[in-house]
Amino acid sequence: MNIATISTSRVFSSLLLISALGLLTGQILASQAQIIAAEERRFRSFQIAEALRRSSDELTRMARSYVITGDNQFIQRYLAIMDLRRRGDLGLNIDDYASWDLTRPPPRADQLRPSSSDWRQQMRRAGFAERELSLLQTAWQRSSELAELEQRAFAQVEAYLGDVSPAARAARENAINQLHDLNYHAEKARIMAPIAEFLQAVDKRTSAELSELQRTQRLFLQVQIVLALGLFLGVLLFTFYVRRKVLLPLRQLMQHAQALSRGDYSSRTEVASHNELALLGRTFNQMAEAIERDVAARRQLQQELETLACTDFLTQLSNRRHFIDLASAALARSRRNGLALAVCMLDVDHFKAINDQFGHAAGDLVLQHLAAVIQHTLREVDLCGRIGGEEFALLLPETAADEALRASERLRTSVANSPVSFEDGRRVHYSISIGVAVSPDGSLGLDRLLNQADAALYQAKAGGRNRVKLYEPPAVT
Repeated sequence: MNIATISTSRVFSSLLLISALGLLTGQILASQAQIIAAEERRFRSFQIAEALRRSSDELTRMARSYVITGDNQFIQRYLAIMDLRRRGDLGLNIDDYASWDLTRPPPRADQLRPSSSDWRQQMRRAGFAERELSLLQTAWQRSSELAELEQRAFAQVEAYLGDVSPAARAARENAINQLHDLNYHAEKARIMAPIAEFLQAVDKRTSAELSELQRTQRLFLQVQIVLALGLFLGVLLFTFYVRRKVLLPLRQLMQHAQALSRGDYSSRTEVASHNELALLGRTFNQMAEAIERDVAARRQLQQELETLACTDFLTQLSNRRHFIDLASAALARSRRNGLALAVCMLDVDHFKAINDQFGHAAGDLVLQHLAAVIQHTLREVDLCGRIGGEEFALLLPETAADEALRASERLRTSVANSPVSFEDGRRVHYSISIGVAVSPDGSLGLDRLLNQADAALYQAKAGGRNRVKLYEPPAVT
């Protein structure tokens, strides 16, 4: 099956799954909206029950305050609440008056704000059960009956307003007792009982509604998860196919082309897709082989030229220019790290006499022998170069003065104990003199260190040759 057919079928099936997921998402959102509406109805139910209880308590507070104080503002408040109740308003907007007796005078009757509609109409529109309506209606009726008792107490107080006779005091005490005795509390309890039963009924009904809505929502979510997994699996399989048959071969070809562009003509690619990409890979390989054969000789020649440019032909050590480059880099590292570094200058004692006595070929053998001894004696991190003639330079990284002197002495001793053997069987002993300069923290420049080491070498030769001398600054006079 070709790539176009597979791509079309995968795209079509993915669109179908995405459409189904969109429909399910809409159903889930609708279900969530129903859950929110049910929660709001549940909250409204509790709010209505609480409002009925609070309006009853508010009437009780006003009635008791009036019979105790005889203050007309309490009876006005009481009558205003009763007027709202007669119109079917539970007094849902009485939050402003909850703490009137603690913080400020009670509000005027004209400050009461009626609710938008009768509470029975609100409950029917919200879908409350008839039994729930009946329970609240019972509480409402009992609250109205209790109001009649309170109004009889009002009548006793009003009959003796302004009167201070014993009969007036007795009437007031009787009115107060009527609003505080056990019978009054029992009537209040009869109001609260159907409210509590109403709350239980609403809680049971709304819990069942919410459970059903949540079950439906979970079902939609499960189906959505299955479809999403199917879509994910389809995309995963298609991605695997594209990756294996298209992207991976293309990546291999791209990497191969990048390698060729960098000059890596030894790069080869193996495309296993068995299609046009595999043929393209074989063509790339043939092109790389042709270019590789063409540049191999030039690369080898270039490498030889670079080696000749950096190496002393006679000793195979670094020449002066290459040594200076390497030493400068090593000195920069020591300066960054604050580490000590030593530079040594050495040459062969009486080298001209060796040339004059044994010939220049023998002198060359001596220099080659010295280079071999140096390489054998020094550490791998140490640098060595032929500066010119019989003169050599050493650089010892991370080396203090005492350690540099010991290393130089080992080198001098090794040279003195290993004579050079010529082709005719003759053996020649020779010696070297070494001057040492040290930068304790890498702060001295390379030219200055070389000059100091050269001055120390001159002092070693002046002191009798075949010795090591550490640079000492001249005395100030």
